[in-house]
Amino acid sequence: MSPTEREIIRRKLLIIAENLKALEPIMNMTSEEYISDVYKRKATERLLQELIEAAIDINSHLIVQTGHAHPMIITKAL
Repeated sequence: MSPTEREIIRRKLLIIAENLKALEPIMNMTSEEYISDVYKRKATERLLQELIEAAIDINSHLIVQTGHAHPMIITKAL
């Protein structure tokens, strides 16, 4: 793996770590508090979306590194 590839993965892992930390206060909210605050819900959705996208990017990158086809190519073929 090249230094550039390592840096890409490092940045994606940083996004995951930062978003998990940003989600910590949400975990302390009651269901009622969470449901009643549209801004907290939308922020949570966005943080989770970024986190999941970063995880998918890392996994896709590692799959290609092992010599397999990129998952998007396989999906488009189906």
